[in-house]
Amino acid sequence: MKFIKISMMLVTLFSLTGCSLFVQQGVGTFKYKSNTPAKIENKIEINDNYSKVWDVLVKGLAQSFFVINNIDKESRIISISFSVNNPEKYIDCGRSYRTYTQGDISEEYNYDVAESSRYTMPTKSRPDLAHAYYYNVNRKTNLEGRLNIYVAPNKKNKYKTNIIVNTRYIYKIGVDMECWYTDIFKRCYFLNTSSIPDTIISFNTKEVVQKNLGKEVTCFSKGTIENKILDILRNEYKIKKYKKPNCDDAILRNNLYKSKRLY
Repeated sequence: MKFIKISMMLVTLFSLTGCSLFVQQGVGTFKYKSNTPAKIENKIEINDNYSKVWDVLVKGLAQSFFVINNIDKESRIISISFSVNNPEKYIDCGRSYRTYTQGDISEEYNYDVAESSRYTMPTKSRPDLAHAYYYNVNRKTNLEGRLNIYVAPNKKNKYKTNIIVNTRYIYKIGVDMECWYTDIFKRCYFLNTSSIPDTIISFNTKEVVQKNLGKEVTCFSKGTIENKILDILRNEYKIKKYKKPNCDDAILRNNLYKSKRLY
C-alpha cells in the first residue's frame, strides 16, 4: 500500500512539473547521392625511344610515394603499389547526408563516403522507455592500390613509346560504434562498444562498381593516381594535359567571328 502511494506521488510530481517518466527516442535520416564518373586518361604516347622512356619512368617512380614491387623490362611491366588514409582524394563514392534529432538536440552530417567520418544515429531496439538509446559511429576508411604500368615501343615507329596505366583499387571501411543512453535529466551513460567487420570494395581504373552500404553506393576512380604516373612523363617531356573544351569559350569565339564578319 505504501509503495502504491509513493508511486502515485511520483506520477503526480512529474505531472505538476511538466516532466515525463519517458524519454523520446531519437530519430535519424539517411540520404545518399552518387556522382557522375569522369573520363580517365590512363595512356600516353611519348616521342622518344623505349629505353629512354623506361629509364625516365623508373627514376620518377623511385622518387615518388609509390612502392616499387617489381620491374621487368623484358616483359615491359612495372608493378607498384600504394596505401593512403585519405581515399577521397583518389576515388569517388558519392556523398552521404545524415541527420539526428532527439529532444532539443539536432545534428547534421554531410560527408564524402570515401572519407573517414563520425555521426550519431538511434538504436533500433530500446530496452527501457525511460531512456533514449543511440550510437556514436566512427567510420575509418583506407585505400590500397596495385598498379601495372605497361611500357612498349610503338609498333609502327620505334622512336615512339606507348604507356598504359591500370590500377586495382581496394577500398576498406571499418566501423566502430559506442552505444549510449540518455535519461530524463539528460544525463548520458555509456553502455558498450561494438565493431562491424570491414567492408571491402574493389574495382579497376575505368570500372564503376556498386555496393549496398545501407543505400546502393557507387564507386569509381578519379584518375588522380593514373595521372600521377603520366605526369612523370609529361613533366619530363613538357607535354600538356588534355583539357576538355569549354562550351562557353567556343560560343564566345563563334560570336566574335560572326561580329567581325558583320563589319
